[in-house]
Amino acid sequence: MWVYSKGPELSLGESAIPADLKQYTTFPDAPVPHRSVQQIDLVPSLSLLLGLPIPFNNLGTVIPEFFWRDKAGSAYREAISLNSRQIHNYLDTYRGSSAGGELDAVWNDLQNAWSKITATMAKDNLHQHVAYTRLALETCRSLWAQFNVGLMGFGLTILVLSVGVALIMYQYTAMAGASWDAWVEGLTRAYLLSAAGGATIGATAWMPSQAFATFKGISLLQFILFGACLGSSVSVLSAARPKFTPSWTLLITVLHAIAFFSNSYTFWEERIITFFLLSTLVPPFLASFSAPTTHLRWRILFFCGVFAACVRLMAISTVCREEQHPWCSIAYFAGGTVAEPPKLVLALALPACAFVPWYINRQLATSKSNNSLAALFLPYILAPTLLAGTAYWILEWLDSMEFVADTVDFRLARTVLGRSGIAGMLIAGGLLWTLVPGESESKTQVLVLGFANAFGSPYLIFWTISLGIVWIATQLTGQLTLGLATVALLAHLELTDGVRDARALQLAFDTNPSAALALLHSQGSLTAAPTLAPGDTRVRFAEIAPLALLALHAFYTTGHQATIPSIQWKAVFVLSPRVSYPLAPALFAANTFGPVFLLALAVPLLALWNVPPLTPDTPGSAPSALSGAPALMLARSVPRGSAAT
Repeated sequence: MWVYSKGPELSLGESAIPADLKQYTTFPDAPVPHRSVQQIDLVPSLSLLLGLPIPFNNLGTVIPEFFWRDKAGSAYREAISLNSRQIHNYLDTYRGSSAGGELDAVWNDLQNAWSKITATMAKDNLHQHVAYTRLALETCRSLWAQFNVGLMGFGLTILVLSVGVALIMYQYTAMAGASWDAWVEGLTRAYLLSAAGGATIGATAWMPSQAFATFKGISLLQFILFGACLGSSVSVLSAARPKFTPSWTLLITVLHAIAFFSNSYTFWEERIITFFLLSTLVPPFLASFSAPTTHLRWRILFFCGVFAACVRLMAISTVCREEQHPWCSIAYFAGGTVAEPPKLVLALALPACAFVPWYINRQLATSKSNNSLAALFLPYILAPTLLAGTAYWILEWLDSMEFVADTVDFRLARTVLGRSGIAGMLIAGGLLWTLVPGESESKTQVLVLGFANAFGSPYLIFWTISLGIVWIATQLTGQLTLGLATVALLAHLELTDGVRDARALQLAFDTNPSAALALLHSQGSLTAAPTLAPGDTRVRFAEIAPLALLALHAFYTTGHQATIPSIQWKAVFVLSPRVSYPLAPALFAANTFGPVFLLALAVPLLALWNVPPLTPDTPGSAPSALSGAPALMLARSVPRGSAAT
């Protein structure tokens, strides 16, 4: 470390400072020890040099070279006295807190070290001050910076087993058929018994395990929980053998997991996710060329293009971690000392409020499912909610940038907009979705001539309720990326539906060409939603993986990183000018985790989009539709397990 002073010298020199006050370290292959400084010591040293108080919870020791300015070292004596007193006050305060029990085992040692300072002239006993600050640092570091190898092993074991469990559940839901109910009943009984047995074994093994250093500090409850998880996972894995079928999407998932083996300086997950998302379009793009009809071919290619364009446009919005500078530029904010949105975002914010409901209505209109519930919800509830959320953040920007006179305060208007938007979406939107269409007492039988996305449309409206809430809690740039994510989601649904139709039509032509041709002509229009595969509701892993990646992509492009500095605290004050519970934590969760939650909530749409109504006893319909949930767990558990290692 090299420190330069434009004014007077910081110290008299190395020879004037007692050697036992300085720390030396012998570095690898070094012939002699060298002077070393711990990073934590910089904070108290620089604070006092700048005339600031030492941060209350800092445990560093002032660096003597900065304060030894005369032969007696009077400035250093004053600095180290302030330093040790600050640490003592912090430990006293921490001891009196709810977590102070952590210091019970070491409190006597700390008090003895402090009594040696108070028993003598504090300013004349430099070594006692330094010894106390170092003891406090080493003690707290040993308590708070522990890595329990046993617990880490427990966690990694459960993560690895979760991959196999998710794979088993996905494979069996995809092919269970009529035996689904019997398989679930038998498996439930087996894993409950196995969990109870594993918990018993864990409780029994806890006492003898304490003789090994690896398991020191692991409680009885943690052993019981691990045993229960291990037993239930093994019972599921023993019910069926996992089968790995090589596929393009599985390769992308594995590559995503392998990327975590790199360190954070070379691994930029937000960048490679864009590449992986675009790579998932390769199979449907190739499938389009073998589609039996021109309409299906162009439909698949068109929505491939829409999905790719949305992903690329979302990637423009970026925030950076500290270690990514100077190679990363922030596009989420315009820059400067105030977190303001870019000018282009301000220009597009209001049009986006109108575009998102219009585009949803336009997509539903292709299957003639934009009537009844959608006709009321989209223009009269969703659009005003999105407008309220955007207007809130525009007023917040005007307040922050002080574009208006000091006498004008938009705080009340912002609170009204935030509360009315969320209350309207939850109350009016929830009631409308629940009550429309209402149940009828009539028993009249009708002949269904078309199903018009009977399941997909209502669930999409239900999904937009969450979209409206997350929209209000998201800043302007994030609102644009949420709109693009919504368009990408609908493009993925139409793309998946087109590939399914092409696959079903090709199979029909291969098995019974005349019947397939007659069915195709009976639809009356090539632009109508095909109905060639009424019983195929199976959700494939290749259809789920893009949604899992899109969820992460939305997380990063709405201004978030896996770091505390990226937290957008402004979202906490959407409903109130002050922090209020439980509204503040709920808004924080909606802002931070909302984008991921939205795309996870959209998984059932893959099983409901443009599928015909089936009777409850239709063989295989329930497990095939449920396969989306374990597929999503599988798509996330593989990278998560790799990241944990």
